Amino acid sequence: MFKLWPVVAIVIFLMGYSHWRGQSAKYSTGNHNIQVQHNDGEVLRLIAFGDYGTGNENQERVMNLVENICQQKKIHGILLLGDNIYMDGVKDIHDPKWQNIIEKPFSKPCISKLPLYPILGNHDYKGNPDAQIEYSKVKANWNFPNRFYSINFGKLLEVVALDTNYADVCLDDKECVLDFAYQRIENKNSRWQIAMGHHPVLGSSSKHSPGVQGALLKPMFCQFDAYLAGHSHHLEHVKPEGCQGEFFISGAAGADLYPPKETISESKFAKGVYGVLELTVDSSKIQYDFIDEHGNKIYNYTNLLIAKRQGQSTL
Repeated sequence: MFKLWPVVAIVIFLMGYSHWRGQSAKYSTGNHNIQVQHNDGEVLRLIAFGDYGTGNENQERVMNLVENICQQKKIHGILLLGDNIYMDGVKDIHDPKWQNIIEKPFSKPCISKLPLYPILGNHDYKGNPDAQIEYSKVKANWNFPNRFYSINFGKLLEVVALDTNYADVCLDDKECVLDFAYQRIENKNSRWQIAMGHHPVLGSSSKHSPGVQGALLKPMFCQFDAYLAGHSHHLEHVKPEGCQGEFFISGAAGADLYPPKETISESKFAKGVYGVLELTVDSSKIQYDFIDEHGNKIYNYTNLLIAKRQGQSTL
């Protein structure tokens, strides 16, 4: 009987894993890749933030900030890092939360014209996550073809958007997150490649610890030029030792702030204020700017393609 224990344990594990995977979003509106025409000689600008979908005055102030940035510069898109709709997502595509949290805040003259690229956060999974993907059929600039996908801005930049709520593996890159991520790494054909997911793998949050998942995913995200996350309600830049990539947390766009605890040794900057992350990309560098709700640039980091991609930061 004792000889059967390993077999029983494997069967129980596989049953549990299958049940866990079965809870992930299944809806799809298209393939796993979005191709955006972009002149690779032109500077590309993106804004990234998560944990915004409250419909409260905090979100409104941040959206006013984004509108001001958009009015001043040519912005090519907004990366939405999850927790799009608090506290428990939406029931369906007709849920009234869409109007108060997405439609109205994003209706400002400039940002209403920008493409939005969302991913799912943990609060989105408390409702109907498939409805957020299906909403791509309702809102023209809500680009959400699958729970994981990639965006190619010409040959300049690829953004790999991942569902870190269910970071599964099944040896099929059309079905599972980690298979897709490694497939994109292996087939990189852009100057730069960054990933985005809801959960940080390293950070100074006073509430959310990256835990085991963070430790397991860190080696993979280190292979990207950067990993952008939300979930932790503050702004932070982390540079892990021995890691090619830069880690950024931009989860301070609407939900209550959780000021960072005493920063970890790998942290280059951490602050509990409302704001966003702006990315400026060209063929030789990516510049990352944290901008607070008042429009102040509170941190800047430049990642160079040359010299082994050593970055330079300034306050």
